[in-house]
Amino acid sequence: MKLSIKSSGRSIITTFLMLIFSSIANSQAPNNFSYQAVVRDASNQLIVSQAVGLRVSVLQGTVDGAVVFTETHDPSTNQNGLFTVQVGSGTLISGSFSGIDWAQGPFFIKTEIDPQGANNYTIESVSQLQSVPYALYANNSGSSVAGPQGPIGPQGPAGPQGIAGSAGPAGEPGPTGATGPAGAGACETLSNGNMMVVYTATTGYGLSQSQSSINASYNNLQYSTQSFSGTIVGAIASERQIVVYTTTNAYAFCQSQSSIGTTYNYGTWSTTTLSGTVIGAIASKNQIVVYTTTGAYGFAQSQSSLGDPPSLNNGTWNIQNISGSFVGAKANSRSIAIYTSSGIYSFFQSQSGAGNSPADNNGNWVIQSLSQPPVDAISNH
Repeated sequence: MKLSIKSSGRSIITTFLMLIFSSIANSQAPNNFSYQAVVRDASNQLIVSQAVGLRVSVLQGTVDGAVVFTETHDPSTNQNGLFTVQVGSGTLISGSFSGIDWAQGPFFIKTEIDPQGANNYTIESVSQLQSVPYALYANNSGSSVAGPQGPIGPQGPAGPQGIAGSAGPAGEPGPTGATGPAGAGACETLSNGNMMVVYTATTGYGLSQSQSSINASYNNLQYSTQSFSGTIVGAIASERQIVVYTTTNAYAFCQSQSSIGTTYNYGTWSTTTLSGTVIGAIASKNQIVVYTTTGAYGFAQSQSSLGDPPSLNNGTWNIQNISGSFVGAKANSRSIAIYTSSGIYSFFQSQSGAGNSPADNNGNWVIQSLSQPPVDAISNH
């Protein structure tokens, strides 16, 4: 989930991303999850290559609920204004991350940031964890297998007292079901530089402005509506696109350009059907990939080969079947890699044309097989 907040002349766009990693040594899930944020100033310019101070708290029950865990980090932004930390691996202030009972939700994540790198936290954000960190939840319950997503069923009546000694041995704990979807009327908001998507459990509302001339004359706002199938799993944005994905489909919202320069058309939706069980999504600067247990779905916009900069075309989905057990995902500014126990699947855009702004071509996949499961991956930006 991504949220934009302004305070003290700064703005922060936060991306909350939880990934389930297969452990090579054993079946225990790591006691942490990834948290990413992009920091911009009041002029919407990225704050790059700069240390920031970060305090992360997990609240239980409500946005003002009890603080069950607090830690601090001192990450540095990269050349895209992005930093990444592992929640659960910082400097402990209070509570115990491994002691959080994820079944006793809802839970909220509170972030406080000092753009100057100290502990004078001037930017604050609180948002609900829409999905339980499945691997951690399953680890606490004695199983590493997450059950199908759905609403929590009603509690059954208490059974009669059994006769001592006659009962059989206790069975193994069953798989833990994931947190059900948000109730009717709940909605979330996701934005990038030029667009915004407000979405409910059943519908997405894409907001955009077209332009009537090359010299950035914007027209009125317009909404484009998209009905959803399946249960909402998450949403993610790059600088060019916004994607909302469910258990069965992925929906991309983007703006094409009708002429060279910055003449934007109104935003449009593009849909692809997903197969397998959805694991998550990841974004680079210009592309987004949604990945499941059986496939990876890349979305990108090509550009015309003329102009400086060249204009954006309509976005397209590019689907790649994957094999092996999912291990992780990484992105740099130009490409995205999904890696499994047997292969690496990389989504990228080549370029053509001359000048200071060569045009991006359609998204493509390249595959590299592995002789043994990977330990981890690292990328620059």
